[in-house]
Amino acid sequence: MYFNIKNYSRHTLLLTTILMLSIVGCDSPEYQLAPVSGQVTMGEQPIVDAQITFQPIADTANGKISVGPGSYGRTDSEGRYRLKTVDDDRSGAVVGQHSVVITKGQDNVGLDTDISTPTESGLPSQAADGSLEITIEPDGTETADFRFEAGP
Repeated sequence: MYFNIKNYSRHTLLLTTILMLSIVGCDSPEYQLAPVSGQVTMGEQPIVDAQITFQPIADTANGKISVGPGSYGRTDSEGRYRLKTVDDDRSGAVVGQHSVVITKGQDNVGLDTDISTPTESGLPSQAADGSLEITIEPDGTETADFRFEAGP
């Protein structure tokens, strides 16, 4: 077998360059995360075991199209939730404007789940239609609350 040192050096240089570029890219995301938690209620009652998703909205006015990953959480027995990113479960949500979807009765609402069809959850349609919006500031919030009025 013939071994060519010139080809080995070129391949090593190419592989090292690709590896270094990917490491630099991983260490400096183009978005900032902030801690986000809150409570979901209907009337005075907590909404238990609901899936809540925040999807960043692109700021096209400023030319910002890449906004970062969405975030998700599940409400506990008091209707409280804490968000994590969908791509790697880091705590928080991307700083900026978000569309919010709250569903109940679906196990895995996320990128591969059709959230356009709400379940028979008793939640108002605005909870699942993407019309809810919230702005996350750089310091984050513990009061990203969603309160719905109880039906008749």
